[in-house]
Amino acid sequence: MPTVDWDKLQIEYVSFNPPDFLTHLNYVSCMHLLANSIRLECTINISNNLVISNKLSKKINLMKLTLESIQGEYKMIKKSPDYAELCVA
Repeated sequence: MPTVDWDKLQIEYVSFNPPDFLTHLNYVSCMHLLANSIRLECTINISNNLVISNKLSKKINLMKLTLESIQGEYKMIKKSPDYAELCVA
């Protein structure tokens, strides 16, 4: 993200805008100063709070079975490249 030259922006703003618009510039300048050193950090681990419902459990099982099936087909394709043509469908 490009850096903003706030001094240059203020000079340009003042020269091209009526004085009553300076309120907006002052607001934005203040927000810039306040937000310049803000840092956001999240330390919550949502996996600890995840309740596995019956539907979610079934979907997780389906994903595991699908992965096993794909891995099995991949192993067969590696052993016999001709089999890959049949697997593509």
